[in-house]
Amino acid sequence: MVFKIRKLILKPRNLILIISPNNLTLLEVKKTKKEIKIINKIEKNENYFLGSSLLKNKLNEFLKLIQEKYYGEQINVVLNLPNFFIQKFNLPNLDNDKNLSIIESRIKEELPINIEKYFWRVYFNPNNYENVMVIFYEKEILDELTNNLLLNNFLPIELQPIFSSIISFLKEKYALAFDKSYLILNFFKNVLTTIIYENGLITNIFSEYIESINKKEIIDRIINSSLRSLNSPLDLIFILTDEDFELDFLLNKNIRIIDITKETGLSQFDIQALSIINPQNKAFLSEFSLNVYNLEKDIALYN
Repeated sequence: MVFKIRKLILKPRNLILIISPNNLTLLEVKKTKKEIKIINKIEKNENYFLGSSLLKNKLNEFLKLIQEKYYGEQINVVLNLPNFFIQKFNLPNLDNDKNLSIIESRIKEELPINIEKYFWRVYFNPNNYENVMVIFYEKEILDELTNNLLLNNFLPIELQPIFSSIISFLKEKYALAFDKSYLILNFFKNVLTTIIYENGLITNIFSEYIESINKKEIIDRIINSSLRSLNSPLDLIFILTDEDFELDFLLNKNIRIIDITKETGLSQFDIQALSIINPQNKAFLSEFSLNVYNLEKDIALYN
């Protein structure tokens, strides 16, 4: 008698790990032809950073916790972390073949930093005098997150800053006009991120971890600073927040404000799921990828 053994093929699950200074949340997302929805959430509140240093033992405790259900899975990582800064440069007549070397030379000339300590991404805005915007991320944090995930048998297929998925969602939901200016305020797990989106491009980003009794004053200061950095008149403010805060000082400015959570009924977790798992957003999100290693081979072998 001959027995035929049928091989069981399991599709990788859609997992998103959102990393904040005081919170880790893993989302399992189910994707069908009709909808994308969160079917499981594992969340733990704890301090995962001391200053700008990752507390690896705390991270590994959480990874051991999720191993029980998701051992060896692929994970999309979203970073809700303020460990980056922005610098703009005026570099006219750039030759595409030599852009990075020219930009790197300018960085070394103008900034008193050890460039080797940073992972940096470049964005061009031909409409601005300062036509080059560089975002510098602390490389040690990206390295340690990636390495600890791999050591715990998880495959980080993509590392994303939280603002990229939020802009992706807004572009799809509200069809952001090319000739308008928007201020996007994201307050999630005590991290405030402000994004200025003008004429179809990001022109400024700022992020700060706020855990203070003077929270309102700090938030007002950051928003006012962002408003001052606009290049053109503001058309609209989008707010996405996991706790209420008043923007009294904006009431007399005759600015339209949209509270995304109240208008759509979607939480920050829902928006991350909709943006990250939607295949139509892959090209846009890849522009902001923070993968410090090329894991293409590992992902191909996994699949």
